[in-house]
Amino acid sequence: MRLRVRPAALLLAAALLGASGCDSAGSGPQPPPPGRGDGPTATVFGAAAPAQPDFGDPQPATLGLKFTTSVAGAVTGVRYYRSAANGGHHVGALWDGQGKQLASVDFPDTGDTGWVEAAFSAPVPIRPGQTYTVSYLAPSGHYAATPEAFAGGPVVTASGPLTAVGSAYAPGNRSAFPDQTHGTAQYWVDLAFTPDPDAATYLPGPVFTPATYWSRWPGTAVWRSGTTLPVGVWLQDPTRPAVGGGANLGESFARVGVNTLVGLWDWPKDEHGQTAAAKAAGLAVLA
Repeated sequence: MRLRVRPAALLLAAALLGASGCDSAGSGPQPPPPGRGDGPTATVFGAAAPAQPDFGDPQPATLGLKFTTSVAGAVTGVRYYRSAANGGHHVGALWDGQGKQLASVDFPDTGDTGWVEAAFSAPVPIRPGQTYTVSYLAPSGHYAATPEAFAGGPVVTASGPLTAVGSAYAPGNRSAFPDQTHGTAQYWVDLAFTPDPDAATYLPGPVFTPATYWSRWPGTAVWRSGTTLPVGVWLQDPTRPAVGGGANLGESFARVGVNTLVGLWDWPKDEHGQTAAAKAAGLAVLA
């Protein structure tokens, strides 16, 4: 079976490899510079400019930036850095992690260079901790690119809640989900993001606060308050005599704020009374 390689992909690869070979001695991969994180709108790159506004590849392509946010909010538009040779009708888009298009916008053909921005018809809410892609179609090529920008992995910039996690592209003269990569290059695509001022900062891991989340497990009634987190101790026997108050160790744990037993001193079984003692003290058990 023969594998077909698209010419656009070859040209892109050749251009990137050629540029990385021309780096001056001792210069390593440069991470994306910090964007603006203060004020009502956040971006990844802010006013920073690429060293190569025109990478020289004449083939049409959709260029994308993968990103996450640490707080809830809405994407209001798309930005990209335009060279004078990057002509034609540009289309911006926002995609979810599965490649579903969430919004698109046509850029006005003004001929401006540098950062250009177009707003969606309506803000698009996004969730913290999820990966999204913002993209634009460069129908004449000649886009900006920086090789090896993500060589060190995701880049946490000083842009408030936004984190750039990688880039991708799709060859062709129609806007498409960027699902191909070449090394760790990035293409100077950006977004305008408005954080929700009332949203809490996202921390990786399960979402503990909504009562509806914990209601899926009958044994977690103690966690269903919107302000309660699991606080646990490991391998304890709640039937042991208490020291310093309480009928047993289970009640003593409950008094100091523990609400969960992670495992028990013996394998959970009804005859030893540990599960009953935990239940009587209002403690959940992860066995």
